[in-house]
Amino acid sequence: MLRTKVWRNLIISIAVTIIAVAVLTQSIQSAQTSPSNQASQTPASNTSSTSSSPTQVSGVNLYNTYCSACHGSNGSGASGPALNTGSWSDSSKVQAIVKSGKGGMPGFQGQLSDPQIKAIGDYVAALKK
Repeated sequence: MLRTKVWRNLIISIAVTIIAVAVLTQSIQSAQTSPSNQASQTPASNTSSTSSSPTQVSGVNLYNTYCSACHGSNGSGASGPALNTGSWSDSSKVQAIVKSGKGGMPGFQGQLSDPQIKAIGDYVAALKK
């Protein structure tokens, strides 16, 4: 009888832990994609006199997801070139490269929509030092 209670309590504890982890994970994922959190991730260089638009905010998240591993979190470069220089201030030029790729960089045309590619281009263009 005691063994049965111990096993039952153990199973209940494990189930509660699993549910808690699932709820916490969902909560964290929701917080990471909420608009208020996205706005807080906008770098200071992108919050000039032109207030943050939804394109800029989503551009930050898209850049962090698809670009920052190679180009650095603030565009300063890593395995890919720095993007916070004046030579990347043309959004349409950035969009064309994001869409088709260049050198070792893959194109994202089938993976990202045109509005997403535009958001990345606009964000990168605003990164200049």
